[in-house]
Amino acid sequence: MRPHEQLTFITKQDAMTAERPHPPTDTLLTIGQVAERLQVCTKTVRRFITAKDLVAHRIGGQLRISAADLQVFIRLRRDV
Repeated sequence: MRPHEQLTFITKQDAMTAERPHPPTDTLLTIGQVAERLQVCTKTVRRFITAKDLVAHRIGGQLRISAADLQVFIRLRRDV
């Protein structure tokens, strides 16, 4: 790391409550779509939701995950 560069760490709480620059019509993904993007099974995605690691919204009786929330989830798990 160069002397003028600084690492910035973000907490889970900060990431979940931060203002996100996305329009109200943000893409909503199904559990299957999220599982495919993360290359895990749908049961794993449900575990993330149950553990409150991944934010999900119940719409019409179905769980949906916003693309922005998925990006936050991925960023928080990125290896540095």
